[in-house]
Amino acid sequence: MKHENLFRTGRALATVKAPAGYPAFDFDLLCKNIGECVPGSNAFSLNAVAFGSDVGTPGADRLEDVLGRAGIRLNWDAIGRTPGMKDLLAVRTVRDAAKEAKNFLKWFSRVRNEAAHSGSGGTSVTDSELEKSISYFGLFAESLTDQVEAQLGVS
Repeated sequence: MKHENLFRTGRALATVKAPAGYPAFDFDLLCKNIGECVPGSNAFSLNAVAFGSDVGTPGADRLEDVLGRAGIRLNWDAIGRTPGMKDLLAVRTVRDAAKEAKNFLKWFSRVRNEAAHSGSGGTSVTDSELEKSISYFGLFAESLTDQVEAQLGVS
């Protein structure tokens, strides 16, 4: 995780002379946080914007890859066990919930990409799809946070 944070922060800092419009980096904060990334530090902070700057649309495979580079294994069965996930995805088993959670993320990424790259033409999301997406990401984020904290030994 430390090496990934150093690498991603370095890439972000390399844009200081020609900053991109998106994502916008707070170079002072990047420097402050990277300065705390030393052995024995209790005040270490990830540079989250730098860390996520090249993730792109978080499809299932891309998310697994990015987390894997940081030493985190994404456990889809744990996502499926998240209270409320089976009901939200209208399935009966944890394994089916895990499969559908992955499929939902793929669907969301596709719809997001279509909307982002084609404007409003041709892509629409219903109120129920929007509500389901909000609920999904709330449950997904809770489970992912628990997994990352457990694998990093953070409480």
